[in-house]
Amino acid sequence: MKALAKGEIGRPHIARAILKNNPDKVSSIEEIFDKYLAVGKKTYVERKKKIGIKQAINAIHSAKGFAFISHPGVYSNFSIEKFIKYFIKNHGDGLETYYNYESSRYHTGFAQSSKINKKFRNTAGKYRLLETGGSDFHGRQGQVLGKLKVPYKILAALKNRRTG
Repeated sequence: MKALAKGEIGRPHIARAILKNNPDKVSSIEEIFDKYLAVGKKTYVERKKKIGIKQAINAIHSAKGFAFISHPGVYSNFSIEKFIKYFIKNHGDGLETYYNYESSRYHTGFAQSSKINKKFRNTAGKYRLLETGGSDFHGRQGQVLGKLKVPYKILAALKNRRTG
């Protein structure tokens, strides 16, 4: 498992091992998450050690980093709007506003992905939050690193905030 993970072991690595060893019982990483590894499923294990939002933001800031909410369109077990407000109250810096929802395990389709990203770009603008983009690349089969295009102005805003 450690060789497969090349670092910290997480659910994606466990899912790959299950798929590799049980191709006759499961057909995809998504199926494994949906049946076994997602929150509330029979093999999901709640983390024993957790860090709160405030502590996480403080730790990121003390390391001279920016705190972002990644892929905000995937959370369905709580109100993302309330969470964003709590995040801002605790000095969070920004939102991931460029994300390939259509190529993630959430399979929204390109039009829906664009709509979700636009919603969070509007939210970032409303609250004067930084923006970022990411592919959530974990080496899943079919994922292509570098496929997501993020405008240069996003990087420029990060650089400006860093030096400003």
